[in-house]
Amino acid sequence: MRIIPDNLRINLEERLDKTRNYQDKYYDEIASIMGLLEKRDLILLFLKGVALSRTLYKDCPEVRPFGDIDILVPEDQAKNIFTILIKEAGYHCHKDKDLQKLYVYVAQHYAPLSKKGVIN
Repeated sequence: MRIIPDNLRINLEERLDKTRNYQDKYYDEIASIMGLLEKRDLILLFLKGVALSRTLYKDCPEVRPFGDIDILVPEDQAKNIFTILIKEAGYHCHKDKDLQKLYVYVAQHYAPLSKKGVIN
């Protein structure tokens, strides 16, 4: 006797496969970001979903989905890292300069970035 009906099991397996493929794209991007920053001796710490999927959920990371990459960087390196991500890693900030400054002033972090084909 099966506890989970076949159609539900198949659906769950398909979702996990889709999540694995989606996460693989992010993990490749993470490696790229780390390479850019490490060669400059810049420090970063991955937070939330990305970090948890590779640590707490390391045996089955696809059960900890995520949709972005959250990083924490030293305050004195933040502007430099933001610039590197835009100028060298192909990221874009869709906020105008004044709104970017407001993010830093009010929210204490830089405006969200995106990269076509990876981080939307």
